[in-house]
Amino acid sequence: MDMRQFLKHVLAYLLRLLQPEAKNPSIILLGDSLVELGNWEQLLNRADFINRGIGGDTLSHIQKRMKSLGAIRARIIFIEGGINDFPQSEPDSLFGKYQEIIAFWQSKQITPVVVGLVYISPLAAKTYPFRSDWRGINNQVSTLNENLKSFCNAQKIDFIDLNSLLSDSIQLRSEYTTDGVHLTEAAYHIWAGEILRFLNQYQL
Repeated sequence: MDMRQFLKHVLAYLLRLLQPEAKNPSIILLGDSLVELGNWEQLLNRADFINRGIGGDTLSHIQKRMKSLGAIRARIIFIEGGINDFPQSEPDSLFGKYQEIIAFWQSKQITPVVVGLVYISPLAAKTYPFRSDWRGINNQVSTLNENLKSFCNAQKIDFIDLNSLLSDSIQLRSEYTTDGVHLTEAAYHIWAGEILRFLNQYQL
């Protein structure tokens, strides 16, 4: 991404922040920067949602702040997060946090949809030095995703496997990432298609 494209992207994001949020949202989007940076109103062609993605958030951060959303009477929540926990955390510990997050939303009678972690690409090693072992991180991602998918299948919880759409067997494909971690507009359109599929399924 050159400087002109970067500045255009930042301006578009800042303009979105100035838009009023839905007062009675049907949908919550919860996660880290991958959620935060999506132009969801345009992607979903609707405004009855709130974007609660925060760049740099770990699953522990997401757990702490999600409780402030518990009074919102949304119908469905899409949960994404965990890539900022690697490589320092173990997949098993993150899996436990995910189970707690899912249980919290179920207790609020809000339907959870888990978005599996997206692989990073070799470009991430250049952009973010702490991600130099991108293969090792992707192995951790695979382990966590396998646990999440099995759990969701057993509990009849919906799961979005973005890697099947955006990645090959070991890494995020270059055409879908700007820096090895964050996503291109084309990738967001694919993700939005999956969200719309579930919204249609639940007649929302």
